[in-house]
Amino acid sequence: MAEKKEHVIEMSHRLNLMRSEKFCTNELKVLDKYMSRINPRDKSTRKVVFTLKEFQKDLGINDLRYKTLRTNVEALLGRCVFLPNSETGEFIAFQLFKEVELKKDSTKGWIVTLDCHDRAVDLFFDLAKDGYFSRKLKYSMRLNSANQIKFYMLMKEYEGVGKKKIRLTELIDWLKVNPNMPWKYFKRDVVDICQKALTELTDVTFTYECKRNGHAYEYITFFIKPNHHEQMMLDDYEDDENIQAEVLETEETVSEAYKYSNENLEFLAEACDNSFSEDEMQIIFSIIVKKIPSHKEWLERYDYLLLKYKELKYRISRTDLPPIKSKFNYFRFMLESDVKEE
Repeated sequence: MAEKKEHVIEMSHRLNLMRSEKFCTNELKVLDKYMSRINPRDKSTRKVVFTLKEFQKDLGINDLRYKTLRTNVEALLGRCVFLPNSETGEFIAFQLFKEVELKKDSTKGWIVTLDCHDRAVDLFFDLAKDGYFSRKLKYSMRLNSANQIKFYMLMKEYEGVGKKKIRLTELIDWLKVNPNMPWKYFKRDVVDICQKALTELTDVTFTYECKRNGHAYEYITFFIKPNHHEQMMLDDYEDDENIQAEVLETEETVSEAYKYSNENLEFLAEACDNSFSEDEMQIIFSIIVKKIPSHKEWLERYDYLLLKYKELKYRISRTDLPPIKSKFNYFRFMLESDVKEE
């Protein structure tokens, strides 16, 4: 089989310092694909073209509704980065992307053009100012969470050094996880999961140690090295992607029968591929308002349901586990378990 072209991302150290609470997994993948297609030494390449189908897939959009695309585009354009200066206490914040254009091309069909914000041009194209590091697009596209992608960025940045010591509070802030999370849960649910994912799915791996200062952990040190024993080859990954795409197409066909009388309920149902009836969505809504009670946080509720529904689809795809008898009952159990944990 012919070797596939490996797209390389050249990322500035400044951009990797970005802090953002809002970037979800799929938006980070769009960012990575954007960086893999620009020439960071030529600012005229700042506009990157996606096919509509590709753009929707990268954003995790499983239906072709204009409203769904618009909602996701608005979210992407609203994502800001926060670049702090730890020495002076100063910071600057701005959007990474300023424009998404959807149009029909005479030869390519529907295409999406993505352009970075004028204020962000130096982050993408002035690599000499603060230096940069390289990584391969295919590895970040394999990862399943924003934390895993951010860990991959961090490990690749310091792979050449082989070691990175960082304050635990700084790492938690960078990942945007709950700052009050006890160390044992942060270790189990974040660090160890990311360590396993990077070892199995990427070209870098790490070990770590965390030392106490009194009763509290203060610093964590990562020991980083190249991973020469990937457990999942790219061809296998793409085969899995094709299988998942077939499953999604089947689910979308089935879900077309459901209609919703309430616009807000319809919006949330799109996060679940419209797979549940109106009565079932009412039950789902009654659960998630306990987790996200503010009536203004509809997008947060949407993102939460989108993430949980992806977890459900992954569970359904597991052939090594017993099949799920009721998709709705299992999903309700997942949501209720989240609420109980809080």
